[in-house]
Amino acid sequence: MYHRFPAESRSMFGRQLDHAGRHYTVKPLEEIVRALRAGDAVEPNWLAITVDDGHRDFYDVAYPELRLRGLSATVFLTTGFLDGAWLWFDRVNWLFRNARVNAAEIPMRGGSARVDLDTAEKRAASGGEVAESLVFMDNAARDERICQIEHVLGVTTPAAIAPEYAPLHWSEVREMAANGISFGAHTVTHPTLSAITDRTRIDEELRFSKARVEQETNREAPVFCYPNGRDADITDAVVESARLCGFEAAVQTEPGLNTRTTDLMRLRRMAAEPEYDERYFERVSAVMRV
Repeated sequence: MYHRFPAESRSMFGRQLDHAGRHYTVKPLEEIVRALRAGDAVEPNWLAITVDDGHRDFYDVAYPELRLRGLSATVFLTTGFLDGAWLWFDRVNWLFRNARVNAAEIPMRGGSARVDLDTAEKRAASGGEVAESLVFMDNAARDERICQIEHVLGVTTPAAIAPEYAPLHWSEVREMAANGISFGAHTVTHPTLSAITDRTRIDEELRFSKARVEQETNREAPVFCYPNGRDADITDAVVESARLCGFEAAVQTEPGLNTRTTDLMRLRRMAAEPEYDERYFERVSAVMRV
């Protein structure tokens, strides 16, 4: 499970892929899902590479390395992001990095917290902590809180997404879809689905994102990625909505290996970053098997 691909990480990501190619059989997630659903033989070292959200650095950095080696990956797209709306957590991150104050009292759940913003490291850390505190808020309440934070930090989110947070273009998605990369849905707005009490809204986030991916790629989008993806983020109602919307499988962020007995609507993943050394996968899978 990957998210971002800084330009300076390209060579390390390439070495990770070389390691994966030597020690695993890299397959498209959809192919593994089809084999599991059909009861076909499944080898113990099959590996699917997945990427969440849909930032353009996947196209610029990761895709060339995958294509060079003939390897597949599945990218889960937050469709509203590709259609021009900020990912809410990128927005929070941008606000803290560009704050016009060196300290602030930030409104938080049940009160407020004072943060120091006098270094880039503190700004990044504070942005991450505040974003984490907003995870379980409804979209409308979260947007209101972010507007309050803008006022406190003395800066307003630009209408256009900043280049360092840029999404993929749909034309890039179509190009990659024609060259071995598959695409799944990751909702429209990246809400925490367990925080939504209206079942209709859950269905809309899933159904609309699936339809948008299929419209742009002219291909089925049979797999889904739960935003945030921890067990606490996924209720039985959310899983049922995913099934009813036509998804054959869905992935979480909870760590673990998957077997024939794993619920296909709750597939586990191993978190990775492109700067991790190439032996990371081997160490993690060895721990998982203990």
